[in-house]
Amino acid sequence: MRPRESEQPTPEKGKPRRRHRFCPSYNVRAFLRDGGWESIRHHIVGMLRERDRREPSPTAAIVDTQSAKNTESSGLRGWDATKRLKGRKRHVALDTDGLLLGVVVHAADIQDADGLGGLLRPVKPLYNSLRAVFADGVYNRVTALFACFLFGLALIIGTAPRAPRASSCCHAGEWSNVPLVGSGDGGACPRTMSNGPRSARRWSHSP
Repeated sequence: MRPRESEQPTPEKGKPRRRHRFCPSYNVRAFLRDGGWESIRHHIVGMLRERDRREPSPTAAIVDTQSAKNTESSGLRGWDATKRLKGRKRHVALDTDGLLLGVVVHAADIQDADGLGGLLRPVKPLYNSLRAVFADGVYNRVTALFACFLFGLALIIGTAPRAPRASSCCHAGEWSNVPLVGSGDGGACPRTMSNGPRSARRWSHSP
């Protein structure tokens, strides 16, 4: 039950009334500027990795970028010729489990390989056990190799697996046991079987 105003205690004379306030905004800005969020994220990543019975610090990182549109009043802005948009670019580093190791935001006109050094600068001191960086073919440039060399990391360029090539008139996976035109079997494509002698094989549709 809330006491009446007459029953509420009054502060003594000469003593200021204490007011419960949140932390001043300048202290919050100083906390963020001094790497407070990075320290929190670093400890959370270590806890999650230890929960999975792994070492708290990863030995490999995966880097990539993502461009997004923004307005002129939002600050950093540039033209990304690859994505054909004007805005900013998020440069992220993940471990093999997908946990965020670091992120840097810069203008979209900075190439991925050129911005790799700015991403590794805050990430490497937090994770001293890093030994390798996995990236796609966009990072296969001298600037990316030099940035990894400065931080003692090996840059591993990954390539996407090639899709199986299909004949010009048959879709991949639609027909099986289909000899090509001019092959030793004397067969032809199902859509052009009349152009050559019938093969000894029977045409069968894949399940």
